[in-house]
Amino acid sequence: MIPQPQLHLFLQRSGQLADQIADHGIERHHADVLRYVAELRREGRDGVLLDLAADPSQPAVARERAFGRLLAWIARTPASQACAECPAAA
Repeated sequence: MIPQPQLHLFLQRSGQLADQIADHGIERHHADVLRYVAELRREGRDGVLLDLAADPSQPAVARERAFGRLLAWIARTPASQACAECPAAA
């Protein structure tokens, strides 16, 4: 689990990456997505959404949707909702 002080920064970076993907497409930010997925895996997360978001052989629209669903899932976690400074808690 991401420690509370680092959670705010993680969610902020998540939102920034989502904005960049929305503006330029996931292919242009593939390396950033791989780092993001690796960070979630280090925290013990696993699943199809992580696999799909990181897989360049999949269609961009599917990867972008998977990334968006990852962010929505993270925003609904109790730790995110408890973070008063986090964008997801607002």
